[in-house]
Amino acid sequence: MNATMNRTSADRIFILGLDGLEYDLIEEWNLVHLKQQEYGKLKVPVNKEIDHPFTPEVWGTFLLGGHAVVNVEEMRHPLAVTLKLLKFLRRHINISLGLGDKVRDRIPAKWWGRLEYVIPSDKKTFLDLTESKAINAPFYNNDAYAFHIMHRFDIGELSLQQTINAYQQLYIERKEIILSEMEKIQDKKVIFAFMHFPDMLEHFAYKRPRIIKKHYLDLDNYILSLKSKVEDSTLFLIVSDHGFNLREGKHSHYGFYSSSQPLNPKPTRITDFFHLILRYTGKRPR
Repeated sequence: MNATMNRTSADRIFILGLDGLEYDLIEEWNLVHLKQQEYGKLKVPVNKEIDHPFTPEVWGTFLLGGHAVVNVEEMRHPLAVTLKLLKFLRRHINISLGLGDKVRDRIPAKWWGRLEYVIPSDKKTFLDLTESKAINAPFYNNDAYAFHIMHRFDIGELSLQQTINAYQQLYIERKEIILSEMEKIQDKKVIFAFMHFPDMLEHFAYKRPRIIKKHYLDLDNYILSLKSKVEDSTLFLIVSDHGFNLREGKHSHYGFYSSSQPLNPKPTRITDFFHLILRYTGKRPR
């Protein structure tokens, strides 16, 4: 993409990565702060093995400006089907018999599927190529506590409601971390802050649309708080790796972006931002 943009007064780029932000819900609820001045859907890679966008793959692609190296292998042990069934039931029925833990323990380690996602050592992301700061960003300083909560649900330690509550609390904490870190950053041209939301809540609360709507409304207000931490001249980008279909309970096959300034030409693929950011900062891929 030969991206150019209005550079009249912008002096830095702030990117908020939101996992699972759904374009159609933003439109339905008219969330103007998430929309910003320009917004739209993005083409994202759809993993052929699982038939939907795979979060690590998409964010790797976003950071690299090209396809990330990803390998996903499903578990093939007979008890894996039982484990998946238990996880499905626990999203709809309030059962907690500790069966998930027992089933998982009976699956030998060699049967567990492999998950590999690698940014090759000879490849540089836009964060590597610019004066940048990563806040809870994939492949950099992103912590795995969101997945620890999911694991505790899978093995029966947390009920569905307890899991939703845990994610709601984690979301509040992540918001505060980003705001706090923003106050410390003075000299970076590119800032990429990331949250595993709304995706984590959508996976567990999609049958409770009121919870999802309240979360989206809060995200919309949160954008104002973030913008209060940056100068008016900052290019403020919101990017998501995929959306979420609440009726079907699974990822939708497109991403989302919005920009505080018009982008010319408008991005259509999640890879477009790599080139846009480098062009804006005067850098070239290595």
